[in-house]
Amino acid sequence: MSLETLWQQSWQEFYEAALQELPGFVQQRLQNPPAVADHDEAMFDIRVTLLTWPIEGLNDYVDALDGWIAQWNLQDPASHEADTSVWPHDIPVPPPEPEGIWEAVLQRATDPGFTGFVAAGVLKLMAMARVAGRYTSQ
Repeated sequence: MSLETLWQQSWQEFYEAALQELPGFVQQRLQNPPAVADHDEAMFDIRVTLLTWPIEGLNDYVDALDGWIAQWNLQDPASHEADTSVWPHDIPVPPPEPEGIWEAVLQRATDPGFTGFVAAGVLKLMAMARVAGRYTSQ
């Protein structure tokens, strides 16, 4: 088996493990993203949405997750340009998940429209952090 094939399998397993953390309805929400004309405006709208949720510690945690994910080169296992120098076990240790955040955001994921989609996106990021935590503890 080639190094590239092993690399692709490793990253595929990482993403599959993250998806398994998510309830089916959250995965479904992520499959139908809202159309956005301007990426920067959409990011602003996401931040405003998060600020309106009365979930203690959420915004600090999302900021920590953003900083964490910026530290590593997110790899796409379907890419034809594999960076075989970056493997899932190389991901830095994610920030600790505050108690109760997952459950509170999961409740928001049931909201209709953009709000529910934002919650689903946050849950996906949190799921990746959970899985990365398992990889980095090995």
